[in-house]
Amino acid sequence: MNLKTKIPTEMVRRYILTLVTGLFYLISFSQIVDDYAGELRSIVRKIPDQISNKDDCDELIRLTSRLSDELDDAMKDIDNHDAEETRRLKEIQRHTDAIGNFLRTVGNTSGGVGFLKEKELSLVQEIMAVEMIRVFADKFCCDVFRIQYGQYKCLLGFIKGADQIYRLKIKVSSNKGRALTDLDRGLETNEYGQLWSNGDDICVQDYKILSIVCTKTP
Repeated sequence: MNLKTKIPTEMVRRYILTLVTGLFYLISFSQIVDDYAGELRSIVRKIPDQISNKDDCDELIRLTSRLSDELDDAMKDIDNHDAEETRRLKEIQRHTDAIGNFLRTVGNTSGGVGFLKEKELSLVQEIMAVEMIRVFADKFCCDVFRIQYGQYKCLLGFIKGADQIYRLKIKVSSNKGRALTDLDRGLETNEYGQLWSNGDDICVQDYKILSIVCTKTP
């Protein structure tokens, strides 16, 4: 007597359809994550050549903002994603946000002053080369660093310590004394902020910091 159970054809069809649909979704989402990673790599490759040009740098910032928004949308459906792809998605988002703040802080932009946290700088250095030199450690009330890409030079201020916001007044002479930059800006501890750059004329390579005054805000 044959005791084998005959599985209904419809049940088999539904099982196979569910399996194929799930596999297709995983492959499809993996490709989407790869595309996000590719977009970020494309932005990073352009930075060394475009960070000194105001229009180009503004466009790179726009691209990072758009990518960050797309990643935010993708994260809303995070519970339905594979664990490894979710990890990759979060990592791409952290690097994208860090690159955006790096451009706002270091780049020649029209968007005003930016700020870059220590951790964000470390994230940037994970995916691109950053030529960063400490210029002064004890001469002024803040440490001064220089980042350079080609002829483009940017000076950053940094104050390490407990949470505090300072008001900085900076005077920098350049172009053999023919140009004077007088800047008044805020700077929070443990964050980098731009003090000067030669973005207006990258042919000007000489500079001299005349003074930096740091005042604690109430």
